[in-house]
Amino acid sequence: MKILIADDHPMIHRGLRYMLREEYANLICDSVYDGDEVLDKLKAEKYDIVILDINMPNAENLIFTEYLLKKYPEIKIIIYSLNPERVYALRYLKMGVFAYVEKNASDKEFMTAIEKVHHSHKYFSQPVLDLITSTKLLTAKNPFDILSNREMDVAVHLAKGLEYSTIGEILNISPSTVSTYKSRIFEKIGVSKYVEFIDLVNKYLNHM
Repeated sequence: MKILIADDHPMIHRGLRYMLREEYANLICDSVYDGDEVLDKLKAEKYDIVILDINMPNAENLIFTEYLLKKYPEIKIIIYSLNPERVYALRYLKMGVFAYVEKNASDKEFMTAIEKVHHSHKYFSQPVLDLITSTKLLTAKNPFDILSNREMDVAVHLAKGLEYSTIGEILNISPSTVSTYKSRIFEKIGVSKYVEFIDLVNKYLNHM
């Protein structure tokens, strides 16, 4: 099995490598530390699984993962992130990733996800399964579900209180484009003021 670990923290690489090599004797495991390095590696090498941190430089958005899935459909992607499952897991799984594992998950859960994905099965943690069930049962829809992936990226950063210029740098778009997205987001979810936006964030994207 050949795995690419994409994370900007060396400690994460060391920990994951140790766990993986304990289980898979013939493992080939490479490391990259930002989105640009991910693209360079995937152009040069073929991997069975990519373990992807969505908070590292040049990969901090849904659009990056969406691009990888379209460009390299044969690769099985596991999102490994500090971002809570409640906010992003379903969206990423619908996009086509094979698993979404929080970094605070147990070693056992992480290895269970690896084993399932290695055999081409999707992995759903119990919280994600609960979320799927509750989503089906809820009569009131989550207003954020209608946002595009790019709009969702902008919405999450807006909710953190970041300036337009900062959001633009993270997502590689201009501040004026961020402002345009904000207007579009507010219109789609039916709010006109920032405080109303935050109320909805707290209701539907809490623990973000």
